[in-house]
Amino acid sequence: MKLTCEAAKSGGKYACEAYKAAAQTACLASNIFNGDLFGPAEVNLFMRALGHNPAIPDPYFTTPSVVQGGLVGDLELLAGTHLRVGASYDRDDVGDDLNHIVQLLISEVRFPSPISANAVHEYAVQRQYSYGSYLGAYFAHFGNDCTEQSTRIKAGIADGWKPDASPVYGAVRWYHRSCTGANPGLALLYEPIIAHYIR
Repeated sequence: MKLTCEAAKSGGKYACEAYKAAAQTACLASNIFNGDLFGPAEVNLFMRALGHNPAIPDPYFTTPSVVQGGLVGDLELLAGTHLRVGASYDRDDVGDDLNHIVQLLISEVRFPSPISANAVHEYAVQRQYSYGSYLGAYFAHFGNDCTEQSTRIKAGIADGWKPDASPVYGAVRWYHRSCTGANPGLALLYEPIIAHYIR
C-alpha cells in the first residue's frame, strides 16, 4: 500500500512539474512586444519581487532570451539613475521617474548590492527639483486652476517660490498631478515610502 501511495505521489509531482514547464513555455511564447524595453534591470526587479537574490543564478529565471539580470542588471540600474538625473534638468520631464523609483525601491527592500545602493543614493542626492516640488505654492496662489500650470510655476520659481517636496517625491507628484487627469492620491501613497528608502 505504501509503495502504491509513493508511486502516486511521484507521478503527481512529475505531472505538476510538466504542467508548470509547459505553462511557462506558453507564457514566454505568447508575450508580445509592446514597445517597452525589457533589460537586465527589469530582470533584477522581478527576481527581487519574487524573493530571489539576482546575484545568485537561478534556473527559474533562465529563458531563451539573452537578457539576464545579476551584476549587469544593477549596473543598468545605476546607468538609469544617471540618465534620469541628466533628464531632470528639464523640470517638466518626469516620464520615466516612476518606473525607475519602483526599481530603486525594490532594490533597497530586497537583496541590495553596493551598486544598487549607489544607484539609490545618487538618485536621491542628484535628481533636480521638478515642477512637482512647487505644487504647494502653486495651489496657494492659483487654487485648482490648471491654466498654464508649468509656465506659472516657472515664473513663481523665478519670483522666489521654495520647494515643498523633495526632488524624488516632487517627480511623483508632478507625474500624478490632477491637471493632467491623474490621481494625486497615488503620489501620497509613495510619500512615506520614498522618504524612508530614497534619501
